[in-house]
Amino acid sequence: MERVFGKSFIFAVDSYEVWRNQKCVDENNTDGEIIGIPYDNSMYFAYIGLTNGVTYKPFKTNLNSINSQMLKAEECSLIREDRIQYYNDEFCGDDEPYLCHIFCNYGRINYIRFAMAANNSNVLFPAVDKIYEYYGDMIELDNFSEDFIEKIDLLCKQMVSTIPINRYTISFYDSDDYNIVWNNIIKSINIELELKSLFRQMYKWNISWENIVAVYVENLINKIHSIFGNISYSTCNQICEDVYLAAIGIQTLNNIKHSCQLKFKVFFELFMS
Repeated sequence: MERVFGKSFIFAVDSYEVWRNQKCVDENNTDGEIIGIPYDNSMYFAYIGLTNGVTYKPFKTNLNSINSQMLKAEECSLIREDRIQYYNDEFCGDDEPYLCHIFCNYGRINYIRFAMAANNSNVLFPAVDKIYEYYGDMIELDNFSEDFIEKIDLLCKQMVSTIPINRYTISFYDSDDYNIVWNNIIKSINIELELKSLFRQMYKWNISWENIVAVYVENLINKIHSIFGNISYSTCNQICEDVYLAAIGIQTLNNIKHSCQLKFKVFFELFMS
C-alpha cells in the first residue's frame, strides 16, 4: 500500500458497477482512465473517457483534512490492509465523491471505489447515497512518462473548456501578442529573485513551498489575463515551466517531479474551485 499511497497513477478502466442500498443497480463495460495527480499534501483525481457510470468533475483530497486527522486520531490509518483511503472535505454533494478507496494487491491497483454522499449530508459524517466501483488495470505508477504528461495536458484542456465565459478566457490560439507580453514581464521581473524572497518568508506564513509556488503562478496568469482580458494556453504552459525550473533551483518541491503537476494544480484552483 505504501508503494501506491500519494503517488501519481494511471488506472485503465474496462468495467464499472454502481451500488445503492447494498444492491448493484448498474453495471457495464466501459473504456477510460482514472488519473491520480499528487501535489504537496493533496491528491487530485481526474477522468478521461468513462462515458458510462461517471458524471462528476475532477476533485481533490487533502491528506491533512479534518476527516483524515479524525481517522489518525482514532488510530485508523489512511493506509489499511486492503485499501488506501482518501477523503474529499470540499465535496458539494452534487455528483461529487466524498471518499475514494483504492484497493491494491501486490503493489498494484485492482479497483477504485468512489462513495457519493446523499443530498444535504453532514460534511463530517456524510450518509452514503451511491457507490461507484471501477475495475481494470494499473498501467503507470509514479512515472512521469510522455504519455502521462500528455494526459495531464488533455485534462487541463478539459478544465479550460468548462470555464464560465465571464470568469476567464483561455485561448488555444497562440498570438504573438501573448508571447511579447510574457517576454516583457520576464524582462521586468526576476522570477528567481522573487521566489527567493518568498522562500525566505515561507516560515512566517506557515505555508508550504509547493503552495507558495502555485499561488505565484496563479498571480502571474491573472496579471497577463488582466492586461488582455484573456490569455493563451501556451503562455500558461510557459509560465508553469519557467516558474517550476526556478523553484526547484531554490528548494526541492515535495513529490513534484514535473511541471505538469504544477500546471494541473494551478488550473484546478483557478478554474474548478
